[in-house]
Amino acid sequence: MLAACRLSQLRSAIAAPSSVVRRGTTVALTVTVTNQGTAGCVWDIAKLPVQVNVDSGSDRIWSTADCAAWGPTGAHPIAAGKSWKFTVKWPTKRSATGTCKLSAEELGTGTYVATAQLKGGMPRQFVMQLTA
Repeated sequence: MLAACRLSQLRSAIAAPSSVVRRGTTVALTVTVTNQGTAGCVWDIAKLPVQVNVDSGSDRIWSTADCAAWGPTGAHPIAAGKSWKFTVKWPTKRSATGTCKLSAEELGTGTYVATAQLKGGMPRQFVMQLTA
């Protein structure tokens, strides 16, 4: 049986198909969690959660913390040197803290930063330009 993954073994990364995004579309953000350890382990998301946020400057726009259904769940074995990937879909809308609801307002054009962070780990970022 594999041991539980430790934060020191794991590294996250985040990317999207394009750094230029149109308002009103859904952006598929791919989060990759890599086991940098020398042995396989099981990543239990309940014990070592990963959060994905989208911000514009200091303005928090959207987060998987607002709705559990937007993020990954379960426990996933990751062999040494291998990765586990999942997709988070950001609908280019603002979310409300503690709900699964999205704002109807149009976001402005400009720079938006998607950040993936394992609890207690280093944040990893992907920069996007939102266009009309």
